[in-house]
Amino acid sequence: MKWNVILLLSLFGIAMGTASIFGLTASRELYEWVVIALLSAYILSKQTTHKIFLHGVYSGIGMGINFSLVQIIFFQTFLEHNPAASAGFQKIFGDQNPQIYIVGLSPIIGGIYGLIVGSLSVAAGKFHIPK
Repeated sequence: MKWNVILLLSLFGIAMGTASIFGLTASRELYEWVVIALLSAYILSKQTTHKIFLHGVYSGIGMGINFSLVQIIFFQTFLEHNPAASAGFQKIFGDQNPQIYIVGLSPIIGGIYGLIVGSLSVAAGKFHIPK
């Protein structure tokens, strides 16, 4: 396993988390995650020749966890810059702390995202010869 590549790709989660706490990704976050998935798949297909799917899964899990950690650490800032999310949390969770749910769901969502990145990596690997 090329853990250095996985860790570097996981930094996309920190970048997206930082952008989200300042409200920069509000209406286009899905599109940005698609671009990151495609870029990650391309990078993985260039950097590894074995266990490419697993590299993608681990990268996706890392991205999901890093994204959630940034949001949890700066949760008040996130709520201030994302009024729609704040209202949604209030509606769904009421007086309960939504941060607990974010922590619990981040590996699951990251795993699903990792399956997507892994699948895209395998597909990208079919089109060129990695280093």
